[in-house]
Amino acid sequence: MVSILIASPLTFVIFPEEVGAYNLALSIVSFGALVGALGLPKTVVRLVAENVGLNRFGRTRRVIYTVLSLGLVGTLLTSVATSW
Repeated sequence: MVSILIASPLTFVIFPEEVGAYNLALSIVSFGALVGALGLPKTVVRLVAENVGLNRFGRTRRVIYTVLSLGLVGTLLTSVATSW
């Protein structure tokens, strides 16, 4: 719904080719976000809760750093893919 509200006025501001490029980039970013989030939030919650419950704070820290690193890499790859 939001994309319709954005795309409609966008067609009056920019050329049709640019609207197509915008829609393509939006599709790539949406797909990247979907793939990047597949099960990761639930897994992180489970691993952090389990390790904190067992007083494994070093392992908890590693899990958090790993997830943050994966998010950063996913964001960078998505931004590189959309800049082409």
